[in-house]
Amino acid sequence: MRLLCGGAIAILLGFVALASYSVVDAWYATRENAVQASRNLTTALAHDIERNITLYNLSLQTAIAGLKLSQLPEMSAPVRQAVLFDGSAAAEGFGTTFIIDAQGNVEYASRSSNAQSLNFADRDFFTVHRDKPDIGLYISPPFRLRVNGVWAIAFSRRITNDDGSFGGIVFGSVRLDYFKRLFDRVDIGADGTLTLIRTDGCVLMRKPYINPTKPLVVSDFKHFRAAPSGSFEATGQIDGRKRLFVYRQIGTLPLVVTVGPTTDVVFAEWRRKAVATVGFIAGLSATAIWLLF
Repeated sequence: MRLLCGGAIAILLGFVALASYSVVDAWYATRENAVQASRNLTTALAHDIERNITLYNLSLQTAIAGLKLSQLPEMSAPVRQAVLFDGSAAAEGFGTTFIIDAQGNVEYASRSSNAQSLNFADRDFFTVHRDKPDIGLYISPPFRLRVNGVWAIAFSRRITNDDGSFGGIVFGSVRLDYFKRLFDRVDIGADGTLTLIRTDGCVLMRKPYINPTKPLVVSDFKHFRAAPSGSFEATGQIDGRKRLFVYRQIGTLPLVVTVGPTTDVVFAEWRRKAVATVGFIAGLSATAIWLLF
């Protein structure tokens, strides 16, 4: 009888161990599947965003190269516009491209043959190039366009004179609506988030959309600085929901795209099956103990 009881207990413990392993293994599999799905999404979005920003960056460089032509002042206005500004300057969602002198005044504008009486010397996308000659392409925090008050992001590059001194900037704006439309095409599931962030933590766009009154900043950016891509679980700064974040840097740009489904959604099916498994093992154990003792 003692041997029979011992064998039964051993079998029961084996069932418990196997069930525990199955539950834990299913948790890891569920997490990995969710990470992979989000990783595929971030990869596709990063590729799309990088392609468009790269093309816009090339248009800014085209404008800078055109400024170096000695014949530029003698050209007619239509010819000068064609030399300085390519077709991307008029793409949907993209605002006017401006060439700004060293004092912050507009010299040329892609959508006007006459220089406008605007000054951008107080904007961060102007001062950063004046103070940091080697910064390259700069992507600004969201700001309101002075013309119509629409929220936008500036992409800018420095103009350097032949003697190395600061000659101004060329910059263009991309309305936040452009990124909103891009994000709206993506299904991120119930209560999920999709975010475009600068590598310093400044939020450029978020789904669900939040109409900004001022730029948002991610308070804890350590995960994004550790590696160009990865995943982690954390509590959302805005709504306090726990999420499984998957992120990817967009090429070599100072931008990161993140997908954040809630852990409640990710593990909902796993929890249901885990509860059923635990309940079955508990019932089996109780029955075995009752029969044995």
